[in-house]
Amino acid sequence: MLKKISNFKELSNEELKKVNGGFDPCFATWNALADGAEGGYLDDPVTMETLVNQYISECISQAQ
Repeated sequence: MLKKISNFKELSNEELKKVNGGFDPCFATWNALADGAEGGYLDDPVTMETLVNQYISECISQAQ
């Protein structure tokens, strides 16, 4: 498991859960999109690229 990020600080248990997708909604949705990309109903490169780019932008804006 990831214990440190760039040697700046030790992560708490809650932070580790988020890094590893435990309770992080962005990570959970990202996994759902990735599952769709692997032969699911979203098995279309253009659709997936559009959805993923939009979703990443939304996650980044929420984190700021």
